[in-house]
Amino acid sequence: MPKDYTKITMPSDEELEFEALMADMGAGNTGPRVDRGDLVKGRIISIAGESTFIDLGGKAEGVLDTRELEDLDVTVGDEVEAIVISTGGEIRLSRTLASDARGKELLADAHEMGLPVEGRISGRNKGGFEVTVAGQEAFMPVSHLAIESIEDLDAWIGRTERFLIMEFDARGKRLVVSRANLLRREREEHAEKLWAEIRVGDSRKGRVTSVQDYGCFVDIGGVDGLVHIREMQWSRLGHPSELVAVDQEVTVTVLEIDLEKKRIGLSMKTADGDPWRRIGTEIKVGDTIDGEVTRLETYGVFVEVLPGTEGLVHISEITHLRRIRHPNEITSVGERVKVTVLEIDSVKRRIALSMKQVEGDPWENVLTDFPLATAVRGRVERVAPFGIFVEVARGVTALLPGSETDHPQGTDLARHFKPGDLVLCTVLSVDPEQRRMSLSTRAAKDAEEAANIDQWKQSNQKSASSFGTFADLLKDVKLKD
Repeated sequence: MPKDYTKITMPSDEELEFEALMADMGAGNTGPRVDRGDLVKGRIISIAGESTFIDLGGKAEGVLDTRELEDLDVTVGDEVEAIVISTGGEIRLSRTLASDARGKELLADAHEMGLPVEGRISGRNKGGFEVTVAGQEAFMPVSHLAIESIEDLDAWIGRTERFLIMEFDARGKRLVVSRANLLRREREEHAEKLWAEIRVGDSRKGRVTSVQDYGCFVDIGGVDGLVHIREMQWSRLGHPSELVAVDQEVTVTVLEIDLEKKRIGLSMKTADGDPWRRIGTEIKVGDTIDGEVTRLETYGVFVEVLPGTEGLVHISEITHLRRIRHPNEITSVGERVKVTVLEIDSVKRRIALSMKQVEGDPWENVLTDFPLATAVRGRVERVAPFGIFVEVARGVTALLPGSETDHPQGTDLARHFKPGDLVLCTVLSVDPEQRRMSLSTRAAKDAEEAANIDQWKQSNQKSASSFGTFADLLKDVKLKD
């Protein structure tokens, strides 16, 4: 019977490529030697239907069931990790082992060789978790979930993770796994590599593992380094928790390494760049800047003039308007204020600022505004045994000596003058340099009396003039009669 050639199909390009690939592998594999149970990493070179081909280095390639990649967002060129399950003819790989009929045998090998296995946390029970590994039900104690403490344990149910086998019974009666043991082992491996290669000045990405009053600890790859609070940011920081939280990713710079004590000092602010490089270009002496009050001290106000850079407004430079005992009488933390740059010391990293120069000096034009002998009306600020302090303009306070009042010497001035009272005075003297002005109510009264007398005289003169005119009118009337 002749052959039915209509049923014969030519191989596809993909199949031809696969056959050539297998032939090439059989002809002479010069890649690395792999054994059953090895944990290997490779790059995906082809995805052909149900098979995914992994480059293991050199000419060695492994084959992985494509279905095992369904939970991963990977494509050609991406790197994956798998376990070698067979080396006969071709290198077969598996990520989960769950679909392999020899699951128990492979679990036994993984336990013996200390290889990680992948499993799914399926539920919780008393004291731990139920985990499905290679089709087998396993138990994991709560303490073996992670190295750090976990608050929301239920959030882990349904997650696929990697574990080490702690106990294994081939009869399937006991299978105990640990995720924490695997994390510790990987951490130790990473730490050993890190200690061999780390150098002062290195920039690293890390994860915050602990926040303390004095700083925070950052895992930079198996080793925790300390970022002291003064190295967290350039400006003053009240508490590290204001800037970072556990599990937050940060970039740090290595400041110091102590191999004997296995300690590493880190800096977050150095990784951000030194803001003082901008001082002198973006900020210069004489500039007026809008800044935020960051803290108050008895001696002055700290103002952030650039991100991470503060300047000090000394208490004497806060205001012209009045003497203050504490900056909180004028401003508060978080308030936006305008300041003038007085001085920059790049060596000591200090910036001197002034708030009062922005508001202007009310004594600058005092001679023009208050000439000698000028009558002024002011408000009593406070009363002292020797005199009364009177505000004659915003920021200008003058002294009315007791001897210049209408009251005899030794009089209790507080009985006659109260804060808030309005008083009429005359300017006796002005000294803008010493910021002093003296007043007198006596001179004001004398001037007022003199003015009243002048007014009375002028009034009498008008009356006399009017009387003379009236008398002349009467005389004219009599003459006419």
